[in-house]
Formats: sequence, structure tokens, C-alpha cells
Amino acid sequence: MAHCTTNFKTKKAFKEAVKAGKEVGATEPIFPCVQNGTVFISGPWEYHKWHAQCQIQDGVITSVK
Repeated sequence: MAHCTTNFKTKKAFKEAVKAGKEVGATEPIFPCVQNGTVFISGPWEYHKWHAQCQIQDGVITSVK
């Protein structure tokens, strides 16, 4: 499961940042991360309390479900 490049504590904060147009990327600790298409994100980094399905284009998350 991938993580955001920023350690958002809540899914709400993550969704608001993406909606506001901030460039949020995704990273995966072991494998190369998807650069275009669908990616599944979990956060925060330490606890994985929330999960989201996201669309990513050119390495930047464009929408969150």
C-alpha cells in the first residue's frame, strides 16, 4: 500500500489538500509506485488509520474517493 509524500494525519486533511490543488504525490516503500492510474493510499505513515482510493496522473494525485 502506498503513502502520500506528505504525512497527513486525517483523510479529511488529505482530501482538502488535493481539492485545493496542492501537489501531493505517492510513494511506496518497496516497489515503484504507480505514476498514472489508480493508487491506494494509507495514512498516517505510522498507524495506517485511514485508506483512500486515488487517481494519479504524472505522479500527482488528482482525486480522492
